[in-house]
Amino acid sequence: MDFFGPLPSGEYLFVIEDLYSRYPFVDIIKTTTALSVISKLERLFAIFGYPNKIRSDNGPPFQSEELKLYFKNVDIKHFKITPQYPQANGIVEKFMQVKGKIIKTTHFMGKGWREELQSML
Repeated sequence: MDFFGPLPSGEYLFVIEDLYSRYPFVDIIKTTTALSVISKLERLFAIFGYPNKIRSDNGPPFQSEELKLYFKNVDIKHFKITPQYPQANGIVEKFMQVKGKIIKTTHFMGKGWREELQSML
C-alpha cells in the first residue's frame, strides 16, 4: 500500500495491490494521515475481508501508533519495506508510475482525471 500524489486537486490516490491477483484497489484520499488510511482500509476490508498480512513503505502514516494498534486489533501482520529501497514495493510503485503518467496526460489534455480513473484500472 502506498500513496500517489498530490494530484492536481491536492488529493492523493491510496493504492493497495493484492499480491496474489495483482488487482489494484485505488481510492481518492484527501489527507495521508493514519486515521484516513484506517478509514479506507475499513471500507476495503468490509467488502473483501481482512488479509493476514499487508506491506507498505515507511511513510509517516504507516509508522504511526494508530495504525500499529489498528493492525494489532484486527490481527494483520504489517511488513514495511527496507527504507530507501522502493523497489521492494515494486508492484505498487510500477502501478503508480504508469497511472501517474496517465493522470498527468489527461490533466494536460483538459480531461478530468477523476472520470478517467476507473478506465485506467
